[in-house]
Amino acid sequence: MGFSWLLLKIEQRSLSLLRESGIFPTLAKILKGNPRCAVKAAHVLSEIAKNEEMKKPCIEANLVPTLIPLLESTDQEMLLHAGRAIGRICYDNRDLQEQLVKVGVITSLVRILTDYAESEPLVHVDLLALCNLADLDTAKEALSKTKVAEQLVKQLRRAENHERLEMVFEVLQALAENDALKVQLVEAGVQEVLSEILLRLQGSSQAEDTCIVKAASDLIVSLLLGGMCRRFLLAKGCGIISQNAGTCITSKHTQLQRQDKWLLLILQKMMATAYEWYSWESYISFWIFWRNM
Repeated sequence: MGFSWLLLKIEQRSLSLLRESGIFPTLAKILKGNPRCAVKAAHVLSEIAKNEEMKKPCIEANLVPTLIPLLESTDQEMLLHAGRAIGRICYDNRDLQEQLVKVGVITSLVRILTDYAESEPLVHVDLLALCNLADLDTAKEALSKTKVAEQLVKQLRRAENHERLEMVFEVLQALAENDALKVQLVEAGVQEVLSEILLRLQGSSQAEDTCIVKAASDLIVSLLLGGMCRRFLLAKGCGIISQNAGTCITSKHTQLQRQDKWLLLILQKMMATAYEWYSWESYISFWIFWRNM
C-alpha cells in the first residue's frame, strides 16, 4: 500500500513539473516552425496526451489547431503521431470534436483512409477518430459529402480480426443513422459484405463471432429502415438480403436465430409498401416460407 502511494505521489509530482516546465508552448513552436523535429515533437505530444491530466494544458497551449494541418502531411509517421495526439486530447470532449469537424478534419481523415488503406497503424488511428466523431450530426453531414462509404466497405471486407471488424461496425452503425450515408453504403455494396460475414460465421459458437454476427445483423436492420435502401436490398425477392434470409433463419447460430426481428421488419416494410413496389405474390410467398421454418 505504501509503495503504491509513493508511485502515485511521484507521478503527480512529475505531471506538475511537466506542466511548469513550459514544454507545451515549446512543442507548439517546434510543430509550427521546425519540420526536421516536428515528427518527434508530435510523438512526444501523443505520449503526453495519454494522461488525462495532461489534456487541459494541451488545450490551453492551443496545440490542437497546431496539429490539424499536420494531417495533410505525406509522412506516414507524422500522420500517425499527429492523429494519435489529436484523438487523445479531444477524446470525450464534444466541444473540441465539434471544432475539429468545423475546421475540416473529416476531409483529412477520409483522405488518409483512402491513401493509406493498407497501413494497419494509420487505419487503426483513423477508425478510432471516426468512432469518436461519427455520433455528431455535423460529422455525419460532412462525411456524406465524401467517399467514406466506399472506404469503410473496403475496410470491412479486408478486416482480418475481430477488433478491426468491431471498429468498422461501430462507425457504420453510427453512419447508418443518416439517410444520405445509408444510401451511399448500400451503393458501395455493404450488404454483400454483411451477407458474406453472416454466412461465414453462422456455424460458429465463439463469443467473439457472436458479437460480430449481432453487429452485422443489427446494421442490416438499420439499413432496411430506409425506403430507397430497402428497395435495393430486397429487390422484389432478388436482393442479397432476400436471397440469404432463409439461410439465416435456419442457421444453428443462436444470434442469427434471435434475429427474427429483422426478418419481421422486412415483412412489415414489405406490407407497408406492397402496392408501391412489391408484388403481393412475393410477399405472401415470403410469409408462408417464414411461417414454415
